[in-house]
Amino acid sequence: CPMHAECYIEWGKAPANVWKTFARGGYMDLRRKPALMRRIVMGRMVRLGAAGDPSMIPLQYWLRLLETAEGWTGYTHQWRESWAQPMRELCMASVETAADADIARAMGWRTFRVKTKAQPIAKHEIECPADKGRQCIACGACDGALKPSAASVVIVVHGPKAKAFEKAHA
Repeated sequence: CPMHAECYIEWGKAPANVWKTFARGGYMDLRRKPALMRRIVMGRMVRLGAAGDPSMIPLQYWLRLLETAEGWTGYTHQWRESWAQPMRELCMASVETAADADIARAMGWRTFRVKTKAQPIAKHEIECPADKGRQCIACGACDGALKPSAASVVIVVHGPKAKAFEKAHA
């Protein structure tokens, strides 16, 4: 769940693991090697910002990187910010309430909303296929507003913080 990472990111571990990998030389600096970057993603599904907000990188760089990709998924929490508006082409607005989803949609975003079991799905939303076991890499539904007719996506909260989310949004 991109909204608060209730699903899979262990925020106490993820940054430390990234730092350790970086410190031991585990990441290749591709900033000056755009052709190599495009070869690496060629024909693959790309997750924009797996543990970081992709809107922190200007849209032009993402577009260049994704030229050869099979597809992508992306989520941003920065959807309200004026400087993040271009990212609606590639990313879903990550929201946790129906009211926020309505605001984001009025701004031209498709949304990814985390909901409680009891909350309804809106007519412009579809249930996230991950709820039925389909992986994001095979789905690709969360690829922004380039397809404005496509539905927004909603998922029932799950993971270690699900009970707290259910209680806070009851």
